[in-house]
Amino acid sequence: MASSPEDVRSGPGDLHLGKFAKPDADASDDGHTMIIRRSAESTAAKATTDEVAFEQEFGLPFARMLGIVCHCYSRGVFRSDDVAALIREERSLRDAFGRKLPDGPAVRRFRRRFANELEDTLETAYRVESAGTEAETTILHKKAAEVVHDAAWTDNRKR
Repeated sequence: MASSPEDVRSGPGDLHLGKFAKPDADASDDGHTMIIRRSAESTAAKATTDEVAFEQEFGLPFARMLGIVCHCYSRGVFRSDDVAALIREERSLRDAFGRKLPDGPAVRRFRRRFANELEDTLETAYRVESAGTEAETTILHKKAAEVVHDAAWTDNRKR
């Protein structure tokens, strides 16, 4: 399990956060990043979030923030400061969203306030990625909840 941004970027499981910044990204891409992006968009469509207020507080649109955080979690980056560092260091994100990107405390607030949406997004992504297998809903839900719990635990432990 990776715990720093350097660990995550060094291997074959590179983060492709830039795909979250492009509204016209190839939707036919079945890669991990696009599965999470589509799952986040689906979850965000069901949420009752004031988009303008959300973007003013967190710097990114709700669906994009949800997708980026879930993508980092699924790659083993749980600490809010590390997630924020990855967001800041990704050039395509800076170019698309400008300088008002979330910092560590903002990612932490997001995790606390939208834990259910994070779990829903991860569960949907796991369901898509496990298509064709006998994975049960209970198992997928438990796996998603454990990831969000691990993120909270790691974040609180390293402060």
